[in-house]
Amino acid sequence: MSGCPSATDAAPADFVASGTLVADETVDYTYDSNERLLTATKDEPGTADDRFTEYAYDATQQTHGTVCQGLASGGVKDIETYYGYNLQGPHVPGHPGYRRQRPGRRGA
Repeated sequence: MSGCPSATDAAPADFVASGTLVADETVDYTYDSNERLLTATKDEPGTADDRFTEYAYDATQQTHGTVCQGLASGGVKDIETYYGYNLQGPHVPGHPGYRRQRPGRRGA
């Protein structure tokens, strides 16, 4: 996705009675100038299952992701995840608060 400021990924779709193709959901992505993922917005038309995920990076490129209900930041927080790296580079739990969840919610 080099050089693309944003992208949209359409999920499987259904035909309505008129034969029109309708997407079940769409996911919009935004990236910064270093091609790091900043946001992912999942829109499921006609449902309350919309989710906005925002990613932040610190000076050592450790990643922090927050998932909120709705289509913008500021909704009820569902999940907060902290990612870290070991010397080989892969993601490992990087913080005691790794994958915290709001009570009453199942995993993502």
